[in-house]
Amino acid sequence: MPTLVVYNPKSGSADLEAIKAAFDHRGIEAEYVSIASASAQRKMDEIKNHRNAVIVAAGGDGTINGVAGRIQGSACTLAVLPAGTLNHFAKALGIPTDLEKAVDVIAAGHARSVDIGTVNKRVFLNNSSIGVYPRSLRIRDEYQKALGKWPAAVLGLIRSIIRPRHYYIEATIKGAKRTFRTPFVFVGNNEYHRSGGQLGERASLESGQLAVYILKATSPSGIIWSLIAMFFTKRRHSPAFGIYLVDSCTIHTKHHRSLRVACDGEVYDIGSPLQYQSHHKALRVITPPVQ
Repeated sequence: MPTLVVYNPKSGSADLEAIKAAFDHRGIEAEYVSIASASAQRKMDEIKNHRNAVIVAAGGDGTINGVAGRIQGSACTLAVLPAGTLNHFAKALGIPTDLEKAVDVIAAGHARSVDIGTVNKRVFLNNSSIGVYPRSLRIRDEYQKALGKWPAAVLGLIRSIIRPRHYYIEATIKGAKRTFRTPFVFVGNNEYHRSGGQLGERASLESGQLAVYILKATSPSGIIWSLIAMFFTKRRHSPAFGIYLVDSCTIHTKHHRSLRVACDGEVYDIGSPLQYQSHHKALRVITPPVQ
């Protein structure tokens, strides 16, 4: 089968020589290309419509997002070598973070189709958001060189909560228009567990639903307590937040022509209105067998 490994040389654990050795040891012939190279997209396009082709994304969630966005809806199969910091998508699929074990999963070749989300046609595998989180990433990037990634991330989150930016939005949800003044909108590709030992995980990647979380609290203390209530209780609606399960929704902002939108940890300027859509089982991916 044609196999293309698209790796991110900036991912700390994406050691190209170790990846090559792991594939060679299992008798898998592959071509290797850096996602940063000019030829990466061309090489993906050359084989993505071959039904037996496998395109391997080796890196973090941003790398996997970039590869998935290029091949979603095509005939090929995605495989994942998690080499990032958090590896949310790999964990949701049950793919081990150990390189040798992850390559064993690829060699076994068990594949299934999972959902993806899009916002104005930009793909997200985990989640997309506006407000607090994209602002925290901007601040993190500003201070990361001086402080390091995690201290800068904490600083970014604190500052974005202490000095929140409020958005006046009109959300069209299940055909009904609702207006909100909100500092934070979070859209998950399928619903996240909000309590217990599975907090922050997803029960399914195949329900064909987006989970839209809208924060209504606006003060710093209100934001903190609302986030706690949202992610640690089973309620879907309260005066502080609302959660809606939909296959699509539209978010229109009254005072912004475009918004900074986070998709799987990367931030983009996207024009308003934001058209969110779930694409049911639009991505074929190699995973461990479902128990």
